[in-house]
Amino acid sequence: MLRELREEIRVNLKDRLRDIRHVVRAQRHDRSMAEKSGHAQFPLREIEDLFGHAASAVDDVISMAGTLVPADRAGSANGARGFGVYFPRASGEPVRQGERHFRRDMYAMAKALLSAAGVVDPRISEAAFAAVHAAIANRNGRLVGALRQAQGDSARLETVAALSAAMVIEAMSHRPVQIPMSEPAPEAPIAFDRSVEIACLSTLALACGTASLSSDAANDNVTMASLVVDARLERIQTALGSDDRQAQLSSIFASLLGHLR
Repeated sequence: MLRELREEIRVNLKDRLRDIRHVVRAQRHDRSMAEKSGHAQFPLREIEDLFGHAASAVDDVISMAGTLVPADRAGSANGARGFGVYFPRASGEPVRQGERHFRRDMYAMAKALLSAAGVVDPRISEAAFAAVHAAIANRNGRLVGALRQAQGDSARLETVAALSAAMVIEAMSHRPVQIPMSEPAPEAPIAFDRSVEIACLSTLALACGTASLSSDAANDNVTMASLVVDARLERIQTALGSDDRQAQLSSIFASLLGHLR
């Protein structure tokens, strides 16, 4: 119990520090835009310097917090693992380890994906990914159990596709990835680019599905999944807005996984 508490404290500490970093950087960005428009919000150069030092200090503290996590349990940005790894059959410590792998892998892969896409300063939350993992386990326990018992390629593909769809739906609810729009509308100063969020989360889910069906593609599943999702993003967005989004998304993922496995 104490170990779980320490783990939760570490995760929330890093997320809160990341939140502070976003605020500091947003203030710096707002000041820069104000100067360009001729309406500087902060006339004192010392205040701008303070924001700069604060951003650097927060980055340093986040790096220090990251060292609290053992290296052998750090997240991997190279490729997703299968759902069987994230949701193991056993109970106790294996389940906690599966949750750790999930949130750390998803965080690392989301960060790498968004960086490659040129997204500046996205909001990514490990704690929210942990909530996604818990929601999948609690609300889709039947699918997790079916994955362990699936017999034959067709049954396994259908189950993995359904789990991938469930992961996207839960992720869109808990929003572990948020992309602030670079130029939000005046009436909505805090706006987020949902299409980029959907693309990122769908890529993560498809990569997990691919790894669940074939371990051979583990090191390349994120890249391949990203390319496929980009080509089918409109269909995925339409499915998310449908009345039967679980079934619609499952059908899409089944088709995509059939080509990727």
